[in-house]
Formats: sequence, structure tokens, C-alpha cells
Amino acid sequence: MKNAHEPSLSPYLDERERRINEDYDWCLHDVAVRKKHGGRAVVAYQRKVWGAGKTYAAAWAAARRKPGCPPRHEFALVIVPHYLPEAETR
Repeated sequence: MKNAHEPSLSPYLDERERRINEDYDWCLHDVAVRKKHGGRAVVAYQRKVWGAGKTYAAAWAAARRKPGCPPRHEFALVIVPHYLPEAETR
């Protein structure tokens, strides 16, 4: 979750940058994404994981193989944190 004292970047980002930032935050905080992809690099676009792998290059290669893959500059590239069940109860 975002810290209440963390400044918002929204006024300084264009639409594409805002979308990438939202996908990045989604990958960091979504329980299902963390359970499935924790510890791996993912390529995310519009709350969908297009590719995953041990490295960014592997994740991007997996995404490129999918039909309809958006251009590279549209994706968020994220190292997803491992899911820790005890962190949910705090």
C-alpha cells in the first residue's frame, strides 16, 4: 500500500505513464499476481500479465509470443514480490 506521506506523481505523468504506473502498483499489491508470479519478472499491460520469467528478457520473450502483444513501450516491467500470507494479517 502507498504511504500516506508519499507524494503523488499523477500531476506529472502523461496518460501512458499513469497506465504503466497503475499496472506496476497492481503487480506489487495484487495477491493473485504475487501468489502466481512472486519472485519473477513480469510484463504487465492493463492489469494482465502478458509474460513472466526469471529475467526481464525472459518475461518479454514470453509476452512477444502471444497474439496481440502490445508494443514494448506500453508495458510495466516488474519484479513481483513473493506472497507472504502473514503480511496480510497485519
